[in-house]
Amino acid sequence: MKNLKILLLFISLIIYSNCAEDACAALTPEATCTANTSCQWNAAKCSGDTGSVCSAKTNQTACETQTFTGTVKCTYQAESTTGTCVNTTSEPNAATCGNENAKAACNLVSGCSWTPTNAESCTGDASCGDVATPSESNCAAKTYSGTASCEWSDAVCGTKPAETPTTNTPTDSFSGYIKFSYFAGLFFFLF
Repeated sequence: MKNLKILLLFISLIIYSNCAEDACAALTPEATCTANTSCQWNAAKCSGDTGSVCSAKTNQTACETQTFTGTVKCTYQAESTTGTCVNTTSEPNAATCGNENAKAACNLVSGCSWTPTNAESCTGDASCGDVATPSESNCAAKTYSGTASCEWSDAVCGTKPAETPTTNTPTDSFSGYIKFSYFAGLFFFLF
């Protein structure tokens, strides 16, 4: 019984942590977002170049039709969700590979291997393909000289970056008290 209570405590901590992280992302409009002291409103923006060509555009249509010339970051292209499950050995159950239409299910069958329609990659100029391990950050770190389109980012609510507090405001104290009370109550309830 004690192990069950400990397990329940850990599950609630995980759920509580996940809920706290996602709280800001779900808040709209701006007034609701900024009313929460742990959230900040990130305005919509046009970006892409290192100058002011993209940032001068204030609406999505103008942004996405605007091109710039200069230093361009390679773009990450995620692996496609479609593909084929192929037989890689002569094992008897490998004959069922063709029946699988999802990567996870295919990889569970011995002797089968998933081949995506499009593998993950870095796109841009020819040098972008030289990135050995494509990822969002690896592709953005690789640049080339050329022409590209600006990119539009919608306005979203996000968590404020961590700051070193200089004073302890009443709101901060109250928030900490609520979190402490939640965990203390849960602890005493379980034990």
